[in-house]
Amino acid sequence: HVVDYIEAGIDQDLDLASLAEVAGMSPYHFAHRFKETVGISPHAYVLSRRVRRGQQMLRDGRASLAGVAAACGFSNQAHFTTAFRSRVGVTPGAYRRQFTL
Repeated sequence: HVVDYIEAGIDQDLDLASLAEVAGMSPYHFAHRFKETVGISPHAYVLSRRVRRGQQMLRDGRASLAGVAAACGFSNQAHFTTAFRSRVGVTPGAYRRQFTL
């Protein structure tokens, strides 16, 4: 249920307390159980899903970088760029250019 909740609300604030509530657990127990099950923290998982959604949108090429950042739940384009580069290895703009040539 939590993964579905994350996917449905990827553009919104997904804090640990709200994810734990969906799972019916305390935030402490949820964070530990999630990491045991998935292998990464809930925050890292949400960030990776947001970046992956951003990759999909950038391949489409129609939205602005700021629009992609907002649609993926990042507070601003700079945060999106930082998270994207650290996980993908290139900036969102460079990634998009690979698909628009």
